[in-house]
Parts: sequence; C-alpha cells; structure tokens
Amino acid sequence: MPISPKAAVEQTRNALAAVFGETEFALTPLNINADPKETMVLRAKQKGAPVSYICKVGEQKDWVVDRLTTQAEAQHRAAERMQGQRYKVPAVITFDPEQCCLVQEDAKGETLSSILRQNREGEISQALMASAAWLTAYHAATLESGGFDPDPHFGWVRHQPMSEALDAHLERQLWQAMEDRAQRAKGGVVKLCQAHGDFHPAQVVLRQNGDVYGLDFYSQHVDVALRDLYHLGLHVAFRMNLSPNLGEADVFRALAHGYGDVLTAVEVIAFWDLFMRAKQIADFVAKPVAQRRHRLDGMVDALRRELSADYARSEYSIVSVLTTTSSS
Repeated sequence: MPISPKAAVEQTRNALAAVFGETEFALTPLNINADPKETMVLRAKQKGAPVSYICKVGEQKDWVVDRLTTQAEAQHRAAERMQGQRYKVPAVITFDPEQCCLVQEDAKGETLSSILRQNREGEISQALMASAAWLTAYHAATLESGGFDPDPHFGWVRHQPMSEALDAHLERQLWQAMEDRAQRAKGGVVKLCQAHGDFHPAQVVLRQNGDVYGLDFYSQHVDVALRDLYHLGLHVAFRMNLSPNLGEADVFRALAHGYGDVLTAVEVIAFWDLFMRAKQIADFVAKPVAQRRHRLDGMVDALRRELSADYARSEYSIVSVLTTTSSS
C-alpha cells in the first residue's frame, strides 16, 4: 500500500523536528499526482526564511527503510565526490530511519523534463549538453578502462519478451545483428564507472547560475558509462513530446558534445546501441500503457532504421554521432 499523505506529513514533521527543533516548516507535496508509490516527496519551506529542503518519506516497512538508507548513503558519497564544482549532488541533511524520511538540500532549479515538456527549442540543446556534462563529472571520480564483455547484456535481453512489438523478421534481424556486433565488441576498450543507473530528464535540475544537480542514486552500480548516456538520450527521444525539429540524432549530438570523449571502442558502441534499443522496447512491452503505443511504434521504427545498412553508415546513425562527436 502507498503511504498516505497524512502519514507522510506526520513522519516528515517528526524527522525535521529531530534536526531543527521547533523551527516551523510549510510542507508542499511534489509528487501527489504521480502513480501511488511507497514514498512521497515534499518540499519543506522554513516559515519566514528563504530556506527549503526536499523530503522523501516512505512507509515504515523494512524494505522501504532499506531502500531509502541505500539511497541516502549513495547520495552522501556522491555529494562528497562532487563538492566545489558546478556539477553537484544535493547534500544529505539527515536520514531518520524511524520516520523513514530522507531530508536533503533543495536544488531549487528547473528539471530537464520541464524544459523538454514545454518544447523550449532555444534552450533544449544547451540543457542536454549541461546534463551530459554532469554525467561526465559524476563518472570521472570512479572512471577506469576495461575490456568489454557483451555476454551478460546479450543473454539478459534475449530472454525478454518482445514479440508484441517486433514482427518475426525484425526480431530475427535484431538477434542476428546483436550476435554479430557482440563478437566484434568482445574485449573492446570500454569506459567503466559507477553509473547512475536511472538517469532520465526528471533526475536533472538546472539552476540559473549554471549549476547542475543530479538526483536519486538508488540504482547506481558499476557499469558501462554508455548506459547512462543512452538511457537519457533514448528517454528524451522517445518518451518526451519533442518538437519535430529535434530528432534522435540531434539529441545524441548535443549529449555527445556535452559529455566529451566516450573513450569506448566503436565496436562496443555499435553493440551497446542495439542492446539499449532492445532493452527499451522490452521495458515498454513489460509495462504496456495504451496511450504510449505511438512511442513504442517510434522505438521500433528507429530500431528498423538502425539495422539498415545504409542508415548505419550515415551521419545520422547514433553510432556515427557518438563516434564522430567524441573524436572531434
């Protein structure tokens, strides 16, 4: 059962009181219109002062407490790594396990998703570049090079149901191309790091002073750095209602300019491109939403284009975009 607004407010006030004593705060729910969840997000604004905090509060169940504990610890480590620069992580003020409440710094900016939803064409490319630059700073602290092993990724995606989205011919074409690219990619140089794991437009906050904040670190794990870049790029290209003037190649070109050198063999990029497309389609098939059917159709059409020999060699192929941009 999701946490009730009444319980969320009570637990948040108790957690704030433990840190700030009798200081009064006005609480505003930020995700009240979202799907029912085990956690709620509230902004706590100090009465009579320009001070505010973001509070994540959940049901007082062991697994919810464990999840928020993991997030608080990961976020604290990330914030320490990224101090003293324009790319930041909100500082953890406190985590109260008894109240199942995480209190953190309020980034006080605008999310990338807000800019995209409003189709502010003059700002989108710069916002994408700034988001990718945040990723560069986040990855840099744990960066190392290694040899790529495609087998775990290929093995995982092969067991995901996609027949509802792909016809038999396209599915056979996908697996054949992925197997071929996996063989070419094996052992290729790849950039490994502590990846964010769920870096999408609502996880980026941009401030007017140029500071950029990344949010939510529960899913972080050691992985290929390209995962975060692709996750953000594909999310922007297919889950946001972008202007027709902004295509998938434009999205990735802006991200690649912001990110810099991906330090990854082109053969690995070529495999990763198909893997992330297949993963994205599998995720949508697993969680069907009728009104998003057109987005799934767009993903399938993009996969069909990426598998085309002519497109794969064109300047609009995402493999070409990442390779050309990072080496320029």
